Formats: sequence, C-alpha cells, structure tokens
Amino acid sequence: MNEFFTFTSNLSPYTKWVLIRLITGRVIGDKLSKADFLELGCTHNKFKKVIEELQEFNAILKHKTEHSKKGRPAESYIFIYDEHTEMTKSLPIEKLLKVEGKSFRVPVKIVWCFFVLNQDEFGHVENFSLPTIANACGLKTIEVKTAVTKLIEHDLITQLTRGCTFRKNEVFTYEENRLITKRPSAYSLSIPNYDSLDELNTTALDFNLLLSSKEVKIGDYVSSICNWLPSSFDIRYKVLFDVYLNGHFSGLTFELVKSYLADQPESSIDNFRSSLALLTIKCIKKILSCRNQKQHLSILDVSNSLFGTTDIFHMNSNLYHLSSFITSFINVYVNCLLFITYAYFKKSTPFRVKAYRNYISEIDNMKANVFVLKRNLFLCLNTNNLTPKVRIVFSSKI
Repeated sequence: MNEFFTFTSNLSPYTKWVLIRLITGRVIGDKLSKADFLELGCTHNKFKKVIEELQEFNAILKHKTEHSKKGRPAESYIFIYDEHTEMTKSLPIEKLLKVEGKSFRVPVKIVWCFFVLNQDEFGHVENFSLPTIANACGLKTIEVKTAVTKLIEHDLITQLTRGCTFRKNEVFTYEENRLITKRPSAYSLSIPNYDSLDELNTTALDFNLLLSSKEVKIGDYVSSICNWLPSSFDIRYKVLFDVYLNGHFSGLTFELVKSYLADQPESSIDNFRSSLALLTIKCIKKILSCRNQKQHLSILDVSNSLFGTTDIFHMNSNLYHLSSFITSFINVYVNCLLFITYAYFKKSTPFRVKAYRNYISEIDNMKANVFVLKRNLFLCLNTNNLTPKVRIVFSSKI
C-alpha cells in the first residue's frame, strides 16, 4: 500500500483530503485561515475535528498574533508538515486533483486518491478488497462501494474483474476449512478511447477451449494454438512451435487445470475469464513497454491476478503448477496475436521463419493500446509509418 495511506492511517477521510490539498497546493510556512480550509474541502461541521487531527499530526501549527481590536481574534494556522517536500515528489498532483471541481463528496475523492496512489505502472489496481480500502481511507465499506460506483459512472475507473472466491477444490486444499483462492476486484485508471476504429481485422484467437466444460485433450490445446497462425506460415516453424507448446503444457498441469475448472460454478468461470483478459492486457503491455523490453508475464503476475496475495511458492505446489500453465498459455496467446499483427503490418507473405525472427527483433518498436469490450479484446496500433492517424484494430474473442 502507498506510504501516504500508511502514514495517515489514523486520520479521518476529510483530514486526509485536506492534507493532500495542502501538500499539492501549499508551501511550508503558508498561513491558513478558516476560509482557506473550507476552500480546500473541509466542511463547517468537520472543521474542528480536521484542525485537531492536523495539529496532532504535526501538519499545521496555530499562529499566534497580536490583536489590538476589540472582539475575538480570527484564528489562523501555519502549514509545517515536515514530510511535505519528499511527499510532493511522489504524489501525482494532476491525477489526484482530477476530481477537484466535480460534485463529489469527500469519501469519493479520497477513494479516488487511494486508486491513484496504489496503481501499478500500467494503471491497474489489484488485490485491495473493499474492507481494506475502507480501512485505509477511514470509511465504511458501503461508502467505498458507493464511491467506486460513482467513479465508474464518471469514467474515471473501469472494473476489470469482479471480486470472487472460487469454490473449494480438494486438489488445491492446503489447510482444512481454509479457502486459498480468494481474489478481490481489479480496476484500471487507464480508460481506453475506442470511439473511432478506422480499420478492423479479426483474429481466430479464443479462450473458449481453455474454459470448455467438454472433455478436451492436451493435444487439442496445442493444435488450436497452432491453428491460430496464418495458413501460409512456414510448416517448419509450425513443427517447432508444436514442440515448444508441448514442452510447456505438461500432462500434470493440464489435468490440474481441468480439475480446478470442473469444480467451479458458472459465476466463478466468468470471473476467471475476466482475469484471463486482464492478464492478456498486462502481458501485451509488458512486451510493448519501452521500460520493460521483451518482458513477459511471470508466474507471480498470474498468481496475484487469479488468487490474490496467496503465496503459491510456500503453500501448495499444485497452485504453482496451475499458475505456470496459465502463464505459458497467456504468453503464447499474446505472442501469437502480436505476431499476426506484425505480419499483417508488414504484409509478409508467406510467413517464413525469418519473419518471426524479425518480429522478435522489432517488437519493441510497436506502439499500441489494448482493452476489452464485451468479451472481445481489441489491440489498437498507431500506424504512423503508413498513413497519419490511421489505426488498425485487431480483435480477438475472450
């Protein structure tokens, strides 16, 4: 959790919001009147408590002034927060104040701040349950739930996956009467722009075989993934690809996946599908990110998205094998999608082994955005080397 919410765990949500406004808009030594605090978002009925908490937190100091006129002198305060300079460096001011000016109550604003300060490098917020967020923000769980709804309605966040607890499976039981497959909701602060899709090309990639309730053999997975590649792709590379996939999708991990999914209700399968979509997005962003050249999805990435903070490396090896299978599946899936995109881009016909080698060397230069809409994954590329402002969109069924 971000250090701001760790440092301010004892403060009320109104005090947290006022402190954020002070940090982002004031300098140490500034004098503050009651009117200033009201302008910063403190309400009249919360004023006394906010002042008391800020004083106890050593963020403000009461200012002593000489007063020659009759009547009670107006109280003022000095901003003295000694963590101010260091904290300012780590706070994304523009994003934090994106809710300023909107008709949001303070609980909504502080939940927004929680999301902003706890997002990862791709704008995702994962593994924070509503009670955890409520405790960090000093709110009730129902207030957080309302705040999340408001933020979604105003297109500030999207809910990538809904929280769920998968049904207990005997194969994955670590301790008696303990559920180890809990996962809270996942959110994104990166709202995609899909208003104008100039050109659309649909691929054959599909998750349905993985989630099928029918009897499926491991060879069916390998064949289906190989079939995703264009028919004109060099047969020699298909053979190598087949060997690579069979090496990753062992019989043990395959049976674990089928056993796990067979015990899950339809609602959990839907949530599992959403998690796979999130992992696909994360994998694409990892590969295409300039800061993470040629990185792929890790087993830890997968376990965090599927099972929350469960420690799969120290609890149950079956969970590790399950996560390993899904990791391989997503990495192969994404590279197929990106290669098909690359080949379409380069108009490379036929798709020989050399084309794939060129793809590996040039993938870092591809610029794209990716999002999921109505169970379809869309990969949008800015094709500046063709015609300015033309976007090629590749869609794949999730």
